[in-house]
Amino acid sequence: MLIEELHPESSYKLRIQAVNEIGNGSFSPFIKFTTAPLPPKPPKLECIQFGFAHLKLRWGEGKNLADLARYYVEVENNRTGEYQNVYTGTRSTCKVMKLHELTAYTFRIAVETKHAGMGDYSEDFVFATLAATPNTIKAPRVYIEPLGGSMNSSPQHPSSSTALNGSVSNLTAVQGSTHLTTGSSAPGMALLTIEWQTSRNNPFSDPIEYLLHMAKAKDQEFSEVYCGPGTRHTIQNLTFGQGYLFKVCPVRIRSNGEEIHGQFSPVLHHQLTPHRISISRHSGHDEVDGSGTKYYAGNVVNRRGELILNSSDCHHHSGSAGYASSNVNAKQSLLHLPKGGNLVQTISELLETDSSKAVVGVLVFIVLSVIVAAFLK
Repeated sequence: MLIEELHPESSYKLRIQAVNEIGNGSFSPFIKFTTAPLPPKPPKLECIQFGFAHLKLRWGEGKNLADLARYYVEVENNRTGEYQNVYTGTRSTCKVMKLHELTAYTFRIAVETKHAGMGDYSEDFVFATLAATPNTIKAPRVYIEPLGGSMNSSPQHPSSSTALNGSVSNLTAVQGSTHLTTGSSAPGMALLTIEWQTSRNNPFSDPIEYLLHMAKAKDQEFSEVYCGPGTRHTIQNLTFGQGYLFKVCPVRIRSNGEEIHGQFSPVLHHQLTPHRISISRHSGHDEVDGSGTKYYAGNVVNRRGELILNSSDCHHHSGSAGYASSNVNAKQSLLHLPKGGNLVQTISELLETDSSKAVVGVLVFIVLSVIVAAFLK
């Protein structure tokens, strides 16, 4: 027997009486029962975290029902239209993974309690994933071009050997590393080349460009100085003694022209300070720095940042005069040894810029060895 139209969560008394042709029997004792509560209403779904491959959902305002059994969260399959379960449990949040970027997904939720059982599913809630952003890159760094030239040299970034024979106005060792200040920079100013890595392992095939922002360390007001697909840029007309900040942002360029910016890299702090020498090639005169140390005119700096005199300066005169001039220049180059350095180190640095000098040095060493051996015998 089914008794209908009862009230939920209400107590009732029931008794039974038998009736036949003879008459009515007596009532049975009362039976007490209580109707079950109404099935729980589904909570409202909301998305609290959007990603290009995931969505994080929340419901119920973080409050669980007293007799909660479990929640059921389902997502609609965009191809078949059927709903698939993505979460079953008692938590009030879930993270749905392995989604596609820029795609809308339809979710619904239902609640099951211990006393009332499972309720109806909610209305549909639609949330869309975001576009994938380029992966963050490391902090940029100062690019120091090798003196011997670079295989990756280009018109925008000429090799040092080309620059030495071209329009070089100043040769400056910055923080112990060789840095060229070309003629395109204003007198008394410096230029600096910044490079950065590419954004890798991205879940898309769209091209990536980069934004280079620069600011002075004292005010930290960044401004854009470069935008393009390259990973290196030269900045001119910088001031010696000034600190500069640099950071790079990768930008994804979609097929429809939309730009999707990633996160900026960590900031590079660089103090632009002349360290050892500043010699004018065109003047051809020796210079003295603020501490009174004298540096001799030349146009080559080796990998250790030491000044090597121009070999052409040693051949302005012929005969004995040329020999004397060569000796004088050699003595001058040895007058200013690096701190903690020695004569052998300086000679090796003098030889490392010219292979012919190295050959001559080896021959001289062999001849001296033979003479010393003969003398000892």
